[in-house]
Amino acid sequence: GLFDHVITAIPQGDSFLFLDTTPELAAYGYLVTPLRDKSALVIPSGATARLVKTPKNPPGANGEEFRMDASLDAEGTLEGKSRIESHGDSEIMLRSAFRVTSESQWNELVQRISAGLGFAGTVSEVVAAQPEAVGQPFWFSYSYHRPEYSNWREHQITLPLPPLILPALEEKRKSLPEPVALGSPQEITYEAKVKFPKGMRPVVPQNANVEEDFGSYTATYSFEDGVLSGVRRLKTRVNEIPGSKRAAYVKFVDAMVADQDRFMPVASEGEMGAGRTPAAYGHSDNAEAQKLYDQAYESMKLGAAGAAVTALERALRLEPKWTDCWLLLGNAHMIAAPGSIGTSQFDQGMQAYQKAISLEPTNVNARRLLAMALAWAHRNEEAITAWQEILKLNPADTMACEHVRALLLQTGRYGEALVYLRKAEEEHGNTPEIQRELGVAYLNTHHEEQGMAHFHKALELNSSAGMLNSVAYSLAEAKSDLNDALHYAEEAVKKTEEQSAAADSLDNSNLGVMESLAAQWDTLGWVKFRMGDYESATKYLESAWSVMQAPAIGDHLGQVYEKLAKKQQAAQSYAMVVNLLGQNGDPILRQRMNANLTSLAAQGVKTTKDAGADLSALRSYRASAIKEWGGGYKTATFGIALTKAQSAPLVWFLSGADELKESAADLSKIKFKISFPDDGPTRVVERGMLSCSEAMKYCTLVLLPAMPRVMTAGTPQVY
Repeated sequence: GLFDHVITAIPQGDSFLFLDTTPELAAYGYLVTPLRDKSALVIPSGATARLVKTPKNPPGANGEEFRMDASLDAEGTLEGKSRIESHGDSEIMLRSAFRVTSESQWNELVQRISAGLGFAGTVSEVVAAQPEAVGQPFWFSYSYHRPEYSNWREHQITLPLPPLILPALEEKRKSLPEPVALGSPQEITYEAKVKFPKGMRPVVPQNANVEEDFGSYTATYSFEDGVLSGVRRLKTRVNEIPGSKRAAYVKFVDAMVADQDRFMPVASEGEMGAGRTPAAYGHSDNAEAQKLYDQAYESMKLGAAGAAVTALERALRLEPKWTDCWLLLGNAHMIAAPGSIGTSQFDQGMQAYQKAISLEPTNVNARRLLAMALAWAHRNEEAITAWQEILKLNPADTMACEHVRALLLQTGRYGEALVYLRKAEEEHGNTPEIQRELGVAYLNTHHEEQGMAHFHKALELNSSAGMLNSVAYSLAEAKSDLNDALHYAEEAVKKTEEQSAAADSLDNSNLGVMESLAAQWDTLGWVKFRMGDYESATKYLESAWSVMQAPAIGDHLGQVYEKLAKKQQAAQSYAMVVNLLGQNGDPILRQRMNANLTSLAAQGVKTTKDAGADLSALRSYRASAIKEWGGGYKTATFGIALTKAQSAPLVWFLSGADELKESAADLSKIKFKISFPDDGPTRVVERGMLSCSEAMKYCTLVLLPAMPRVMTAGTPQVY
């Protein structure tokens, strides 16, 4: 009973290097938290067995960096680009979550991560490092959209940063002699830049600097050239704080929390808003329950959601009516079941949220968590009801209004959506997206003239390629005004193809252009399909599919193949869509794809046996020209730029094994399966991971897929 896990111990002089293969995605020498600082029975070959302590801390860096670059408009809508890079304990959790989640579902995964960090807005354009590339830092980035950010209506905001959290001590525990557990030392840096609307500025808070031997917290703030900047850094140096330093620790935590909780008044024409403090960390008068809650909070920070569940269930046995504890338990269950709708963990998370609501029916946060979980599970009708319950409590809740509108449109309840949209227009009539949604609702309730008027208004307010594409797609879906749809789709494609021509380096912005390019090729192909121009539609849909394998694109491609009597290709497309959807994808689309496959099979069409392998083949290439890489297993990432006019792609080294740096020339000889539908100046920029294996005796290049936003058939694309 004392020994429950087998790990490897490699002699290192008088000590040992411990290795554990269980995490699979861990760095060399990494042990998960429950295995650290424990007595291990080491049984060397030909030597006496002895007890040895495992390391207290992970090898290498432990912590994370978060950065948000954003802008606010006069209505309080925040648009931002975020990037998170993680090292050590939280890195393992994130790598695992991304690995077990289908890439087509990464947007939903990051939406949940963002919500868990306290962000109530919408995530899109997710790009991430490959989870399996253990030798390189793990990071992911995304775009963020949040109307009426923070407390903008009251002329005050906070910085768009996650909270920095340390275990809290209630009054009765502040003088206890026991040490306070902090977990492994870590260093966390959060940085944000927010560009303000012209004529507005925040009241910048004072900088903060708290220094103790066990850790430090610093915060710096500034406002220059219309941009608010803030950097917060937390560094812990010890695993636990002696009981004698509890008073210093309490003072340290209080100073850190006070700095983060401050709202910054926003000045406009001399008027100032009043400050307000957000809700506090979960608290209980039951000391043992609070201790378990604190342990769970710390476990979740370290990525040990399973341990958090155990601690929270024990806490709730002591205090069963603690609402905050039920909510944290719900979050822990959800994190423990990444990308796994329908599992017991997911169901238990839903039940925990429902229990919190039963205890405190007016708790809006609990209702939001439940509504988001229902939408994530594609239980859209229930999600609509959950958001509407929030609006009964607070009719002005912007987040609930947005989600109700979007879900009503998605489920075809256009008349009901109009009720919310007309109210939104009264308050925010110059918001392009509200005008576009009004266009969709009117168009699908047989008020074509009013619908087109709202589409025209949306395009007057925002004539970007993204809005042109969204309007064109909405018209194509409704099979209405297809000549206008064709014009808008062609304009969107022209703008984005020209933008892509400048994408000759590889960064997140250019990867976002590739996503937009694929979506807009898809829209133009879909419009042409609706117009009966199947040959031309095929060119654009095949090109879109070659750049981004999104379920909606595969669905469209299968339909055009059927119209052209290419039934085998149609079946292959539908099968690949089913594979992309996985268990968490849109169940309605999955049902339709399976029905299509059944129909084709009844016509004697053989369906593919391995759609996953077919998808992999679209982006995998044998790099036969590479013969030497220094043996063993080596990986490297390369940038690849292709144009229709160039006979060979431009390839350049990004990161990875030094032995593979000179492989760019060999990779440029590959004939890539990227197609171009027209003679525009398009430049397709890709990332590719080269893997060379001594065991396999060859090298393989895999193009890393562009990440689609949530694209479901029957729902307008919003880019």
